[in-house]
Amino acid sequence: MNKWDRLYLYLNDWRFAIAPDETTPEEERHDREIEKEVLDGVMAEMEKLDEDREKTGVLEREDV
Repeated sequence: MNKWDRLYLYLNDWRFAIAPDETTPEEERHDREIEKEVLDGVMAEMEKLDEDREKTGVLEREDV
């Protein structure tokens, strides 16, 4: 499991750990929007790192 997998699992666990028992549809929509923004940011950073690795010739990801 690499650091991105662990980050995803951490964010997913964290979201469910603090979620209240009852949420309104508006709160759920807002939470989904924030989650999408965070995951889009993580994915963009991963793509950037992959491009940098290809340019430098280092193609394997390093597990932390």
